[in-house]
Amino acid sequence: MYLDIRHKCQAVGRELTVRLPLLDALRRPVCPKCRKSIAVPWWQKLRAKMHGAAAVPVQRRSSTSVNRGFSIKESSDLRGFLEHFAGIAWTRQGKPSGNFLLSNRAPLKCDSDAANDALRMLYQHARVWAPGFDVPHHIPQVRIGALHEAAGTFGIDRDGWTTISVARETFQSSNAVWLTLAHEICHHILEQSGLADRRSTTRNERMTDIAMFICGFGELVMNGHSVIKRTASGSTHTHFGYLDSSEYSYAYHWVISARTKNKLSGMNGVSVLHPSLAEGFSVASELDILMRRLRELLPDEGVRERLIRHHRLRYPSRTEVEIIQDVIDGYLADRR
Repeated sequence: MYLDIRHKCQAVGRELTVRLPLLDALRRPVCPKCRKSIAVPWWQKLRAKMHGAAAVPVQRRSSTSVNRGFSIKESSDLRGFLEHFAGIAWTRQGKPSGNFLLSNRAPLKCDSDAANDALRMLYQHARVWAPGFDVPHHIPQVRIGALHEAAGTFGIDRDGWTTISVARETFQSSNAVWLTLAHEICHHILEQSGLADRRSTTRNERMTDIAMFICGFGELVMNGHSVIKRTASGSTHTHFGYLDSSEYSYAYHWVISARTKNKLSGMNGVSVLHPSLAEGFSVASELDILMRRLRELLPDEGVRERLIRHHRLRYPSRTEVEIIQDVIDGYLADRR
């Protein structure tokens, strides 16, 4: 749902109509042409609130570098989604080399080939560091054009082909482009993993923002979600994303705490400023997950133990994970 707001645009020197997504009415919208704030009438804000939109407090800062000094706020759904996604994405993880936190690469020009190269690198990073997610191998084509309602969009057509569109204006900040690409591929990842919420747009967008941190894109988010552009008359401030700055900071530090606490790789040289933030969270091993599944299928402990012993004797060279998986597969095959 959209709102049509009248705005006196300084770029064209006249009043024009700007179409905003209803959810952006409380998020300090900016004119796509002159980049000035759009004044939303109070009754339009009331309409947005009635449809579930939420205000996003914006914290100003003097640069676009990573600021780890933001205040931290745990909102009602934030920790739950972090624990849920981390519990899925970080299973079956070996000891990949490199850094979990992906830093900004070369500045991105307004060029679809360069954007597609960046996209491939982002998918590969997610595939390595969030192996429990079903990360697509098909890379969508990036389209650059006019998007008056968003910095970027992810779409699937009726034939199943995927595209990621990025607003041309977003390329005014390379940091914002990296964030936009990371956000859109997380839409793709959650869709393919069966984790997207198709009933609530707001909830799904927040989940997608949270998934970026789980995939290792936290530095990209912290660099790109708050952009200040210097102008001759002063500066303009743009907030990207569906969490506020303190929520982004919470997610960023929670992931660092959780991965460090669980001794997951890729955290060398990363400062843990809030070690107790992920207290009580532990990543289940693949064996733990399979045993939980087996207990659900076979509540009788004696039957489970007999089947496991039988497979151990029959296949002595197999790992415990392979044995439990064999037991589950055999049980399900017998039920068909």
